[in-house]
Amino acid sequence: MSYEGELTPETLIQGIADLTGWNLSLAETVATGRGGMSVCLADESSLYMGPPDPQKDEFHVFDGMQLAEMILDSIQKTLQEGFTGEGGNPDALDIYFYMKGEKPLELPDLGLSWPLDQPYMWKTPDQQP
Repeated sequence: MSYEGELTPETLIQGIADLTGWNLSLAETVATGRGGMSVCLADESSLYMGPPDPQKDEFHVFDGMQLAEMILDSIQKTLQEGFTGEGGNPDALDIYFYMKGEKPLELPDLGLSWPLDQPYMWKTPDQQP
């Protein structure tokens, strides 16, 4: 992906959206700090509203579970790769997801949630605490 100026988390997330056709609108600027990065997707994003119609063939999903995993994993890995210095371990950069109002990320239709104080890691509903 090409870009001009300083590389920001928002630029990378928009790059994912441009490539996939997903709406990855943010509710807030990505928060960065020593603990990692925190991402808050907007209510109108594909995470909550579903895939675009029509979908791009190379990013076609069959259900909300598959879409949620692809969106969250894509943002996580892209930010880790984009903001880990040369020779660093991308997995050491923690990525957190949350909802507007500083609430834990919840996808009740899928039976999924992630606490605010734990970095994102995909889990299926039967892995919930």
